[in-house]
Amino acid sequence: MPQFTHSEIFKLIKDITQKEMSENSSLYEIFEDSIQMFKFLSEVKNQIGLELGMLDLVKAETINDLIEKIQEKTGKAAEVEKKIPLTPIQQSYLLGREQNFHGSVNSTHLYFEVEHSLDIDKAEECIRQLIEKHDALRAFVEDENQCILAKDINKDFRIDRKNEFTIISGAKAI
Repeated sequence: MPQFTHSEIFKLIKDITQKEMSENSSLYEIFEDSIQMFKFLSEVKNQIGLELGMLDLVKAETINDLIEKIQEKTGKAAEVEKKIPLTPIQQSYLLGREQNFHGSVNSTHLYFEVEHSLDIDKAEECIRQLIEKHDALRAFVEDENQCILAKDINKDFRIDRKNEFTIISGAKAI
């Protein structure tokens, strides 16, 4: 996919929307409803072969944000093995994370620390095998799809050893 300049993308957006705008114009001023947004997404796909999703428009607050998103996507060479549409519940979680929605400051998360005496090299190898076997461990969200990276991504997995600590006579040494 060819890389587009900032001004080429701005002209394309202006041609598709047929509206007066600046790079700092809000997308909410440009698109009056979701039908216009879907028409815009279809035109972008037809004219430059780039599939943007509705979430890309929601995330981009200004024309400049949208231009940066298009440049990022046209310059990207990801090794995606397959794409799967998000389920409705996944879409809800993703939309709920947007700044445009009330209460979207925190996501669902879990953090814990464990004292252990694991063989880190062995643990690393086990995790590599899990990454290779389970698609979900190689997944990320892009364009309203769950993208699964190729299985060989597991070879790059490493456990961060700089935050390791050792127990010395009951005391923790960092």
